[in-house]
Amino acid sequence: MKALLLTPGKLDLNRYRKIMSDPMWGLFFEVVHATRAYEKGLELARRLLSFQEHNLDKLSQGERDHNLKRLYRFILRMQDRLDRWEEYIVTWETIRANTSLTDTYSKGIREFAGSTLESFVLSEDGGRLHVHFLWSNLERKQTIERKLERKRSGRKTGNLFHRQGSELTEAEIQRRLDFVVVKIRYVEKTRGLIDLARRHRS
Repeated sequence: MKALLLTPGKLDLNRYRKIMSDPMWGLFFEVVHATRAYEKGLELARRLLSFQEHNLDKLSQGERDHNLKRLYRFILRMQDRLDRWEEYIVTWETIRANTSLTDTYSKGIREFAGSTLESFVLSEDGGRLHVHFLWSNLERKQTIERKLERKRSGRKTGNLFHRQGSELTEAEIQRRLDFVVVKIRYVEKTRGLIDLARRHRS
C-alpha cells in the first residue's frame, strides 16, 4: 500500500484524478503521516502539482482550484514536518502573493476572527466572505516564524523539531500501516451501512 501511494509510477489524467479524489487523498495523507514519509509525500505532491500545471486545459476551474488548495496545503504541511522553516515561509508567501484561491465563510466569522482576517478577504457577496485560503494557515506560519527567529538568534531549538521516518523501524512502520488499513476498512464499512440504510428508506 505504501509503495502504491508514494510511488505511483507515471502520472496520467486518470491516475492523477484517482490520487486527488476522496477517499484516496485521505488514504495518501494517512499513510504519509503514519510512516513519517514526509520527503516522499513532498516529492509526490510536487509531481502532482507539476502535472496539473501542464494539463490545465483538461480540468474544470472547480477541479483545478480544489486540487491546488489541497496540494499547496499538503506541500506546506510536509515542509513543516521536515522542519524546513525557511522554505516553508518562502513557499507560503509565494502562494499568498500569486494566487487568489478562496475558502468561503459566513460574515459572522468577523465577530471572533480577529484583525488578521480583513487583509485576507478577497470579496464579499450576500452573507458570505471569500477569504484567501491561506488565512487558515496563518497561525501555523506565525509559529514557524517564531521557530525561525529562535534559530537565527542562536537559542536552542532541539525541542522544536519533528520526529522523522528514519527513527522508525520497519516493524513499527508496518504496525502503523496496519492501523491505517484497519481504520480505512472501518470507515468503508460504516459508509456501506449508511448507504444501505438510505436505500432502504427510499
